Amino acid sequence: MQSIKWSRSKGYIVVGAIGICLSVVYLALSFQMPMGRIRQPGAGVFPVISGFLLLLGSVSAVWEGLKTGKSESVELPVGSDLRRLLLVLAGILAYLLLLPILGQLISSTIFCFVLIRALSSLSIWRVALYALLMAGAVYLLFVRFLMLPMPVGIFAF
Repeated sequence: MQSIKWSRSKGYIVVGAIGICLSVVYLALSFQMPMGRIRQPGAGVFPVISGFLLLLGSVSAVWEGLKTGKSESVELPVGSDLRRLLLVLAGILAYLLLLPILGQLISSTIFCFVLIRALSSLSIWRVALYALLMAGAVYLLFVRFLMLPMPVGIFAF
């Protein structure tokens, strides 16, 4: 495996800064949801707690980056490993963008397919089967069992 070296402190700072930006946007959107009351929390309570935890973790990462010595380094992937990493990241981004359009079931199936295909050497038929099973399990757990409203997209059924 080929790799390139990068400063560990720079990595902590960059990842922490990205996390801070994401948590601020997430919190801003979360505060637009109803909070409810103490006895009956609203839909915005869990996202606000999650956003604050992400913010805390991100600030901690920046703090760790500022404390870490400049001489320490980490290895970043190159070649086929970098391609797999970028494919997974693109899959996550595509999932987030397609979720409101295609809905949870179809978006999750596509995401699971891309993820399993990028990280394994299984046949395409097994990857498709596992992706369908995983997306179906998520659907059953969150939509049917926990009764959480998930995006249905343009193919409402």
